[in-house]
Amino acid sequence: MGLFSRTPKTVHITGDDDVPVAGTSRRQKHVPPVGRYRFEMRTDPKNKADREAVAVYAGRHLVGFLPRDTANGTRAAVRRAEKAGQSVTVDGDVRAGDTGRWILLDIPAR
Repeated sequence: MGLFSRTPKTVHITGDDDVPVAGTSRRQKHVPPVGRYRFEMRTDPKNKADREAVAVYAGRHLVGFLPRDTANGTRAAVRRAEKAGQSVTVDGDVRAGDTGRWILLDIPAR
């Protein structure tokens, strides 16, 4: 093996399904302002409510989770990347309304 690793440190997922991030209403102070951003997805095996959860981060801050039905199709890819020492990112839009800001991620269709 050479001096530099050939494995990318980040895997970027692109897709055309707008998937809402669950739990953003409880984490409003960490949800970025309205706009387009890149978010990181991580498995969350210590999550007491769902050991199979996929957490969504904006920078260092947890902003929510993928809905369970969406996480089922994405979790394996995130686990593989994490096992290889990679982080997984996805683009998304932050939108706002009467109840606060929410996030729609561009996840690949199942």
